[in-house]
Amino acid sequence: MINSKEIKKAALNKLDWKQALQVSTVFVLASAALSYAVTYLSALSQNTPIFNTVISLIYLALFLPLSFGFISSMSKLYDGKKITATTLFNEGILNFTKTIKIFLLTVLKMLLPSIIIIIAVAGILFLTAKNIPIKPDITSGYALYILLLFYAGLIGIALSAMPYVLSSYILAANKDLTAKEIVNTSASLMENRKWNFVKLILSFLGWFITLAVIVAIGKMQFGENIAMILNWIGMLLLMPYLITSIKVFHEEANDEK
Repeated sequence: MINSKEIKKAALNKLDWKQALQVSTVFVLASAALSYAVTYLSALSQNTPIFNTVISLIYLALFLPLSFGFISSMSKLYDGKKITATTLFNEGILNFTKTIKIFLLTVLKMLLPSIIIIIAVAGILFLTAKNIPIKPDITSGYALYILLLFYAGLIGIALSAMPYVLSSYILAANKDLTAKEIVNTSASLMENRKWNFVKLILSFLGWFITLAVIVAIGKMQFGENIAMILNWIGMLLLMPYLITSIKVFHEEANDEK
């Protein structure tokens, strides 16, 4: 497996920036419209829990195929194929059912590890509270300890999803496979490659921190709207780079396997 630097270099060499930015723009605008619609409907419902849950499920059911459409479009560009403004939607619609099935299978496979992690975190908190009485002078330190445990649990749950991160890329390349075959293939490809994938994602951390700083400065100096625009511009540039890099990772893993 080539290292993160070589993967990113290969991704940059493969990127057709003109078309990549076009499909990225369509994805960002569609995502923003979907997010706005959810916010608007939530406001109309006056934050009714049941209605908000239904809206969230509908949002998820629409966003997952939309995200796949973006990944599939970027995969086509990687393979040297031409795409149009509607490719993203066509790919999402044609693979709507399979995308949802892959998501549900992934959640099902994550269920047991996630339960174990939650029980472990709750057990640590219980034992800590039982053996270390909470006093006013250590309240802030205790709060920090709980926060760190919370994030440790979230990271653990996120890691349990890692074997299945290549599912969308496998689907983009193999439309004839079933959802179960795709999820299992992803898990197989990620064997002994999880740390390599983590290093690849962490190599983008500097870019995302830079974007966060720029957005924060824009918000302080010019307000919420300018900050949002800066964030979208940053994501327009970063997403094609990140998605194509993961595509290179997938190709390398597939060739080795």
